[in-house]
Parts: sequence; structure tokens; C-alpha cells
Amino acid sequence: MAAPYPETVKDDLARWLAAGGTLDGWCRQHPVCRKTAWTWTQAEAFRRKVEVYRRRAADRTFNRMARHLGKAFATAGRLVDSGEDDRIQLASARSVIAPMVEGAGGADLLARIRRLEERLAALGDGP
Repeated sequence: MAAPYPETVKDDLARWLAAGGTLDGWCRQHPVCRKTAWTWTQAEAFRRKVEVYRRRAADRTFNRMARHLGKAFATAGRLVDSGEDDRIQLASARSVIAPMVEGAGGADLLARIRRLEERLAALGDGP
């Protein structure tokens, strides 16, 4: 009888699947036959482990996005406070903010911002 695989190998597969990899892709890169790896994936404990890794990855991604969003808001705030004509920097900050706000369900907020920008542009003070 073959020796059992170490848990680290199963953890590696769980991380791979949590990151969106395929079972076949993982098996091509590791000396584990597909049937064995598939059997591991059927265990409830393994599925929970994959879900934990997915949540961790999502949390890290969200935190990274939040840090960048904070920097973008800070840049936009400095530009508004300075009163300087830094349209390129403001557009850069907006390009970071807009997708994140839209992704968070802030379409209404973006529509309001666009209407305000249009009013400012009509007054000759817009971006």
C-alpha cells in the first residue's frame, strides 16, 4: 500500500482551487493522479478548507482595494482643497474611485457626481 500524501499537498490543491485553478491543471503540475485528487475534493472538510481560502483571498483583495480607494479619495481631496488646475491628477483619482464605487453599488452616487460636474462645466468651472 502506498504511503498517504502529506496534508501540505492537499492544502496546496485547496489553495489552487480557491484561486480558480482546475483539478486537471493542478494534477499536471504535481505527481498526484487525478482520481486521487478528485477523491480529496469530495470530502466535506476539504470543501470547507477551499471556502476558507477563498474568503481569505477575497478579504485580502477587498482590503487592498480599500487602501487604494482611500489614497484616491485623499488625492482628490487635496486637489479640491488646493484650488489648482490639476485635471490630470483629478482624472487619475476619479479613474480609481469610479470602478470601486460602481462595484460597491454606488451608481446613484456616480450619477449625482456627473450631474454636479455638468453643472460646474456649464458655469465654466468644470473638469
